[in-house]
Amino acid sequence: MKVKKKIEIMNKELQNWAEKVIKEITPDAINLNKDYYPFQSKAIENPDILFLGLNPGGGSSYESQSTKDKWEFIDSFDEKGKAIKVMKPERLLEGNPFFEINSDEWKFIKGLRKISLFDKALNENKFVLANYFYLSTADFNEAETFHKDVFEKCKKLTYEMIQLIKPKQIVVLGTSKGIDQLDEFKNKRLILSGNHQRLLISADYNNTKVIAIPHPSLMAITEKEIEAINTNILELIEEKPFTNYEFKKINFSQFSINNIEKIIEEKGIKADFVQNKNVYDWIIDNGTNKILVRFSVKDKYFGTRDYNAKNSGSVNRFYINIENFDSYIDEISKPSFSKTNSWLVQKFFSQYEFDNLSVLYQLIATDLTNLYRKIVNAS
Repeated sequence: MKVKKKIEIMNKELQNWAEKVIKEITPDAINLNKDYYPFQSKAIENPDILFLGLNPGGGSSYESQSTKDKWEFIDSFDEKGKAIKVMKPERLLEGNPFFEINSDEWKFIKGLRKISLFDKALNENKFVLANYFYLSTADFNEAETFHKDVFEKCKKLTYEMIQLIKPKQIVVLGTSKGIDQLDEFKNKRLILSGNHQRLLISADYNNTKVIAIPHPSLMAITEKEIEAINTNILELIEEKPFTNYEFKKINFSQFSINNIEKIIEEKGIKADFVQNKNVYDWIIDNGTNKILVRFSVKDKYFGTRDYNAKNSGSVNRFYINIENFDSYIDEISKPSFSKTNSWLVQKFFSQYEFDNLSVLYQLIATDLTNLYRKIVNAS
């Protein structure tokens, strides 16, 4: 079969699939008033990697999505003849219109680039980035718990999509729940386990290799764990024996903020953490700025931001009014996240190199001591 003819058939099949998605998912999106899209990036045939995420986050509304010009909604009718707005099939296949504009700044893209094989596919545009649950929700638990019928419908459509685009490899973004929900992926095998979570899982789908990694938007793991994932992925692809990595499991049930306070106070600094429901807050005031340091023991991270930041407004409102805010970022040891998720700096406990809680307390206290002195000396 000539290449041009083959592409035409593939395009027609994808077009039919897109029309099927719109027909089956639009009523649910309207009923639940949630925006939806299967693809973040453009759908292409035979990509080196199909990155398969859980679902769009944010929980925006269908009503809002259907009024944005970039999403290319058109007038149509539902099965009862009621006038509705639906997405054009061509737009659905082109993916999220904001992907090419903003994706380099997205946290999960930065996370993917930590893995050399994924970075190569991204640089060469030989990838497809898709979701297997198409509706946007505040979190994945909402998707799998409250929208089970739609969840199963989307999974079935996703399996059909995979058959059409024929990726060389599938990478599921999520080892905690992501891959467990995909029951058509067979022969699941844990390859690598880290300090706090499964790091690498392999599986098969109709003779296509499948791997799962922690979701890259929360690639809150150590440099050693990233190195281990890189090494084991290449060994898996090249069918070589796996390099053995051992990471000690840490029991966080005994974690206490008081131990960090004591270490900081030993350095001559009064750390006044105040409990506010499930978090602990410390406000550092240099007379010019008030900086909030917040610990979430439940989610195992701490973050810093402008104490006076408003609840709504521009995405940079959490740090833009802090004088010389960039100078504070380097006071928190790497790896860490900056200017993201409502924080100037966000650091997960799992990003520290430690094998017991006493070492973790010392590392966190050192970071916060350095940050405190930088803030106070800036006055």
